[in-house]
Amino acid sequence: VLIARGRGHPNALALSQAQILLDHLLEISVGTGAHGRLIEIQMLRALALHAQGKARQALATLGPILAQAEPEGYLRLFADEGEVMAHLLALMAPFTTASPDYLQRIQAAIVPVWQAQPDAATQPAPRSTLYEPLSAREWDVLQLVAEGLSNQQIAEHLVLSLYTVKLHVKHLLTKLGATNRTQAVARARTLHLLPHEDGRTPSK
Repeated sequence: VLIARGRGHPNALALSQAQILLDHLLEISVGTGAHGRLIEIQMLRALALHAQGKARQALATLGPILAQAEPEGYLRLFADEGEVMAHLLALMAPFTTASPDYLQRIQAAIVPVWQAQPDAATQPAPRSTLYEPLSAREWDVLQLVAEGLSNQQIAEHLVLSLYTVKLHVKHLLTKLGATNRTQAVARARTLHLLPHEDGRTPSK
């Protein structure tokens, strides 16, 4: 929010506050080893630098983060930043070791402004890929959900608390773009994350 307020005003107080906050969050995340959070914070730092007119510093900050994010398959995290991210990606090649294919996939996931507000009569097309990769534990939970186990049974099977299982299921629904467990399993099969009901294995 602070970054958005400061765009177009390089000396705005909002940008200064954003930079201080992000630097503080970065220190905390480095100490905890939260890899995903580190990627997000560094991306936001790059956006703050760009908003201050420091394009080269923004690119130099974002480049290494893209290289770290590529093996994890992050797309939506970057794509949701829209046209600003598209502009940075177009200039990114000299600043990152991330593959051109990865940069192009992020670009392809960015929805142009004129498409961001679909007509009320238009139904959104189903996603063809996951916007964020499943964690190893989410993968375990997904397979047990597909087998028809309840949250309590999954908790006992994986030796987790019921609350933790519910949290994993919630994340699964979000990542798969589903509103319930049945829809999530069907979506996972469509994406070849799970074997089909007829026994066919996911295609490579």
